Amino acid sequence: MLKKLLFIIVFSLFAQVSHALEDNMRVGAEYAYYRYREPSVNPNGPLMRGAMYGINFSYSYDYNDYFLDLEGRFLAGKGKYDGFLMNGTPSQSSHMARIFEARILPGVKMNTFDWYTGLGYRFKGDDRGNIRQNNIIVLGYRRKAQYLYIPLGMRVLSYEDVYKDMCLSIRPYLEYDLFIKGVTTSAVNNQTKLHLKQTNGFGTKLGVVFRIDQFEITPYLNYWNIETSKIDAGFIEPRNTTTELGLKLAYVF
Repeated sequence: MLKKLLFIIVFSLFAQVSHALEDNMRVGAEYAYYRYREPSVNPNGPLMRGAMYGINFSYSYDYNDYFLDLEGRFLAGKGKYDGFLMNGTPSQSSHMARIFEARILPGVKMNTFDWYTGLGYRFKGDDRGNIRQNNIIVLGYRRKAQYLYIPLGMRVLSYEDVYKDMCLSIRPYLEYDLFIKGVTTSAVNNQTKLHLKQTNGFGTKLGVVFRIDQFEITPYLNYWNIETSKIDAGFIEPRNTTTELGLKLAYVF
């Protein structure tokens, strides 16, 4: 009798939880134009800039008034470098750039607002290869920047309607990224490797998610402002800013 009662209780709880759970997955394409600046090195314009293309993925797990989002994105593209060689000579060249970002975001729903926090990881790589001057290799530069941060954000359901059996919604979002730590690894001429630790900075994200039935379109703006790094072998990573202006297209399963 006790076993039957326990089974009924467990089954009832499972049925209630299953009814309360909702999940969905998004997969899509992404475009971003980025500008990277080091104001102390080149105050008149971006040091690196270019267009990047890639994919994005997210999985959302809802339970009553709580949710857990898992997000990832990868972009790559060819950009332009407009700066200086180590001897101060102006230099222009192309480079390959790539971005990878992964986030875990638990949050809570409050009427028309969603509040969330969590943990984020961002990787940005730049490969300028070798630059030749009078048939002599004067610089080969590879840079990898990694950030660990805490997102603090909110989403606002500003509009929602059903038109001819299609779900229509507009959801702006705003996020502040609390910088925990970072490290920039630089390799010069494939020999000198620097590990430049960064402890101060912040990021912001804002955008608007337009949903039409199973499709989402999201124009967005991401921004990072990272302070000067600690010294390694007499070198530093100067204060720098990165701006990404992009567009996401996703299908909701």
